[in-house]
Amino acid sequence: MIVDELISCFFKKDIILFESLPEFSGSPWMIYQELVSRGYDKKYKLIWAVDSSVVPPLNVRNYSFFGRKRIIGKILRRIFLSRVKIIIENNRFIQKTSSKTFRLHAQHGAPLKNASSYNMQIGN
Repeated sequence: MIVDELISCFFKKDIILFESLPEFSGSPWMIYQELVSRGYDKKYKLIWAVDSSVVPPLNVRNYSFFGRKRIIGKILRRIFLSRVKIIIENNRFIQKTSSKTFRLHAQHGAPLKNASSYNMQIGN
């Protein structure tokens, strides 16, 4: 974690990262559309974390995030995560690498349920 904090000092936090399964759906998709309608796509890079096989909708930025990666791919993913300001996820947990990154887990009713064993998977 210390190495990740150090790496994040060298990069501007200019990415809002989205995740949902299926891709481009659920609460993250609705939040994404709202941010675009408010012009946040001009200040931040709104990017979807997807499987490499996914074809995104037109004009939607994406990053091949999930699946097996070689060591260089894992390193590049860590560098990419150091630029993320906000993570908005729905199903697959994306571990934040910096204490300066805000993370919103938007699965249906997640903050309203007593699911401590489930929440332990989410991490910090």
